[in-house]
Amino acid sequence: MKVKFEAVLDGAAKFLDKEVYPGMNDWQQIIARMFVGRIFNSREAIKAAVVNNGFIRTFGIVDENGDVDIESLATDLKTEMQRKEKLTFTIPLYGNLTFRPSDVDSLYEMITGKNLITETMEVPGNETD
Repeated sequence: MKVKFEAVLDGAAKFLDKEVYPGMNDWQQIIARMFVGRIFNSREAIKAAVVNNGFIRTFGIVDENGDVDIESLATDLKTEMQRKEKLTFTIPLYGNLTFRPSDVDSLYEMITGKNLITETMEVPGNETD
């Protein structure tokens, strides 16, 4: 399923509103919203940079029209997230943010309005035997 680049940004904004901002104090929210606002004010420049990035285009993540292959991207990301179980990174003035496989589902749904259908797969290295 391909979606417009703008839909990806809009879905990411919904995800931030629902999943990230509520865990911040007022000061952190203001700074984060200002930063994200700057990104949204530059969305055409960001889209052009992504569309014209040969590396991204080579892997079929985005096409020449700026349409993002969100389904395969989300499926691949969820597979790798299941392998690691979680991804934690530090954001200045915020602290640690942890991203889990279920967050991929939530983000996908906020972008597309649909559930991500993936087969439950056994991830090498995570066997329970």
